[in-house]
Amino acid sequence: MTNQNRFLRNKDLIPQKKLDQIGLVGLGGIGSQLVPLLSIMGFRKIIGYDHDTLEEHNLSTTLYPQAFSGRYKSTAANAIGYSYMDDTQSIDCKDELYDEDSPTFPKMIVCLDNMEGRLIAYNKWLEQPNRQFFIDLRMGAMAMEIVTATKKFDKYLDSWLPTNEIAEEPCTMKHTIFTAAIVGGFGVDQVFNVVAKRPYYLYIWIGLMPLKMRTEQLIINT
Repeated sequence: MTNQNRFLRNKDLIPQKKLDQIGLVGLGGIGSQLVPLLSIMGFRKIIGYDHDTLEEHNLSTTLYPQAFSGRYKSTAANAIGYSYMDDTQSIDCKDELYDEDSPTFPKMIVCLDNMEGRLIAYNKWLEQPNRQFFIDLRMGAMAMEIVTATKKFDKYLDSWLPTNEIAEEPCTMKHTIFTAAIVGGFGVDQVFNVVAKRPYYLYIWIGLMPLKMRTEQLIINT
């Protein structure tokens, strides 16, 4: 069903014609937040990648319903996405590992659980001559990072470290559902700022215990 007034409150803020297609690498805690948000925002097509299944312990850190336990995260993401879309939109989430042979997209968000996979996605994005933005969303138990690169402003590698150089958090404290919700919202905010040509920071760190924020390099996006 197509709703004529669905994006009525967004269209003066977000140029809807620029919300064509986006690649989403990682469909776990953060990805489960992004699928409905990007659908509601108005993206015409979401293409996602994740080769993991939804396990019981994932149910406390994702938005996926319990009915999808034991099934692929991509299956759950497709179902959630379609529930928020109209007939002008589509979602194609694949049960695949995103690697060097995967397609790349001018607009990409990455939210994986390892840094090496992020680097693969970033290097693939660099292959796009018409690349627009690459947004990397990272989270721990009570903190998160939002790293943004565009074709014109790209300092992505300044914040990249190998997984084995990042301090491991206790297993039971790796992340919480509200951390995923917060970083997912900030990630979509970055999409909005870049697409709508509004100011944004290349790097944002947010801690939740207590609430504090650190930002680096304000970009006046014109």
